[in-house]
Amino acid sequence: MPESFGLLNELAEFIAGLDPSKVASFCPSPEAQYRLDFLLTKQKEKKLTAEEDNEILNYLIINRLMTLSKIYAGRLLRSK
Repeated sequence: MPESFGLLNELAEFIAGLDPSKVASFCPSPEAQYRLDFLLTKQKEKKLTAEEDNEILNYLIINRLMTLSKIYAGRLLRSK
């Protein structure tokens, strides 16, 4: 496993520990979801700029981090 995954896991565990119930229920805003949907549509049409492609990459990283955080938060909530 790449070292960056170790760091993502550490960050996710830290985030989950701050307020597990808020982390577990977190959802992106409608505006953020709309932007992502827009970018994904453009990606399918192969019309992304380099900046937009980088934005999608950032969304993927954040999504991975939040998915891991929600897993850790769920574990914390079940252990209470």
